[in-house]
Amino acid sequence: MPSFTFAWLDFISHRIFMGKCLDNSHQINHKTWPLYAALLTDLLLFLKPILQNMDSFIVNCNMELYKGTLKLFLILFHDFPEFLCENCYNLCDIIPIRAVQLRNIILSANPINIPDVSNLKVDNLYEIIPPVRIPSTSLCEQLHYFQKELDSYLLQRTPSNFLTELAQGLSANLLNAEKQSNSTTMINALTLYIGLSAIQTNKTVTINSIHNSVHLEIFQHLLMNFDSQGK
Repeated sequence: MPSFTFAWLDFISHRIFMGKCLDNSHQINHKTWPLYAALLTDLLLFLKPILQNMDSFIVNCNMELYKGTLKLFLILFHDFPEFLCENCYNLCDIIPIRAVQLRNIILSANPINIPDVSNLKVDNLYEIIPPVRIPSTSLCEQLHYFQKELDSYLLQRTPSNFLTELAQGLSANLLNAEKQSNSTTMINALTLYIGLSAIQTNKTVTINSIHNSVHLEIFQHLLMNFDSQGK
């Protein structure tokens, strides 16, 4: 463990530094969000091999580093949930599957100003009109290997062998330790891309329309052909 590790974690967790980077009261401060996200990415990449190896995880200093990381993300969850919402895909791409608690903290974040939806029709709220902010690198760059074929299948269900080749390619990468991270990132981006495509069809949502949709067909095929890690 490098001697500067805990001092660095303490620095990026400091309330003054976090406030300067993530305070969204002024629009100019929003420009520092990608910089802070890059710092968290470095932290998670450093933690990743530790979390993947139980022998190294049980070492006291490694456990303390993980606990400190959890505390940092809990602070973000409580004080800056919009930041976690915007960067959830990029952060979850890096987190190993076994780090369930850390991933759940990120995925449980909700914007502070989200309205109370009890006895309220969400479709009538103005707040759901603006599109969700997602870093531009999350989709196109990660799907460029097969985006053309995917778009064709979403429109016309062609080529007919697309789903088979897609499932086989992603499954093979999941079994390859060197390509596993890229495959996980691609699956996350694929899930988001298909979901956005389904929303943009503007069809009335019913049980039949969902059951017969090409979007559900893709998800079902992948679930049936993936192992537990892919699912």
